[in-house]
Amino acid sequence: MNWESMKKGDVDLFIEAWPNTIQSFNQDVQNGDAISLGILVPGSRSGVYVLRYVIEGDPSRSIAPVLPNLKRVEELVNYPHIFPDDEDPSRGRIYGAIPGWRIDEILYKKYQYYGLDKNFNYVRLGSESALFAALMSAYNLGKPWVGYCYEPTWIAGKVPLILLEEAPYDPVGYYEGTTAFASQLLQTVCSRRFPEKAPELLEFFKNYKTGTEFISEALAYLDDTKASHQDAALWFLKTHDDLLDDWLPAANAGKLREYISKM
Repeated sequence: MNWESMKKGDVDLFIEAWPNTIQSFNQDVQNGDAISLGILVPGSRSGVYVLRYVIEGDPSRSIAPVLPNLKRVEELVNYPHIFPDDEDPSRGRIYGAIPGWRIDEILYKKYQYYGLDKNFNYVRLGSESALFAALMSAYNLGKPWVGYCYEPTWIAGKVPLILLEEAPYDPVGYYEGTTAFASQLLQTVCSRRFPEKAPELLEFFKNYKTGTEFISEALAYLDDTKASHQDAALWFLKTHDDLLDDWLPAANAGKLREYISKM
């Protein structure tokens, strides 16, 4: 596991660590086995989403809202006919997370807790790409869709989604599927050896902060254009030039602006 490798010093840096998915995170930081360099994304989200036009419609595509009053996950139990399972039309379909992910176990408990197992099929696809392909296909066809998603990710940068509400997050209820998923503070974390190995990079990563919208936008650009990571990085830096002043000393920010202006 990469986290364990970082604790041993074989991996230097986790640019995007999700603390709630790493059971030993707080203890490892407290013990000095991992060093938190700061908050990368102040409010990642995950849970049960629907396509925004299900609730609000999309006049530009002549799509009328079908559930304008839908707000909460438990209300889905009344609407299996809005999200029919193509392979079993008498029941609805809700998309789960990826088999093997801890979040999928929690989501399945949620599915049972809210009674959705009575009239919805819980569908696990084999990969994240398959899950997002199903979401993208529904969006392109203008059909309703409900299931697991998270932010930031490229699909959230391309497809308008709404996270359905639940009871406020509780650290015990979360694992039982009875409350909302935590809004996590994604952190940049390094090994105990990294400060000595790359002190010049340490200050940069302490200042390096983005957000769900920025990351989703960049990932969507990668998917849309099939650009290389280098070209996508140049596009992002040119598009959000002001971030350089937050990440770098003024002299370095000026040099980088001069450099990328020639690219």
